[in-house]
Amino acid sequence: MKYRRIIDAAAVILIVSVFLNLQAYAAVDTALQKSCAAVLASLDLLHGDARGNLKLSNKMKRSEFITLVNSSMSYDVKSDAGTVKIKYKDITSKHWAYNDIMAAAAHGIIKAYGDNTIRPDKYVIDSEALEIVLKALGYLNSDSEADPAEILEKASGTGLSKNCVLAPDKQLTRGEAAILIYNALTIDFANT
Repeated sequence: MKYRRIIDAAAVILIVSVFLNLQAYAAVDTALQKSCAAVLASLDLLHGDARGNLKLSNKMKRSEFITLVNSSMSYDVKSDAGTVKIKYKDITSKHWAYNDIMAAAAHGIIKAYGDNTIRPDKYVIDSEALEIVLKALGYLNSDSEADPAEILEKASGTGLSKNCVLAPDKQLTRGEAAILIYNALTIDFANT
């Protein structure tokens, strides 16, 4: 009975400790997201709504993330888009991000899914976002088919995922994207 109370007390302490640490991390994470987003906004890379609200807790769509990466890489989107002769089943030239998507394809940082779709309005997941940035920085070959676990490991090794809590299938928020792109701007390109 005595040991049972000790175990119960230890379990309560552990649960409270984890809860407090998560709250502290969330507060730091939110502040870091705001700070990184402010830097990206000042560089005219990240844009808010009509009121300037960056909506950092919102999920980010694939088209939005691709546009953000293209901007951070200073790709000549209009010119690059014209070099691609690929026809994706789910995007036309009328889509607001068409040129960005075509430019990203021209640079080899995105590929179609097996059904020849890009899914521009689908929320981007962490492993997809990391793969796009790692390809843009030259850490992954544009033709490579990397496993999500390998992508997370490579991102960690380069410092790309510093200060982020990422999982292969978790949807990326705008705030997390701000941290990733800020990190990308602070690490070296791969020696290619």
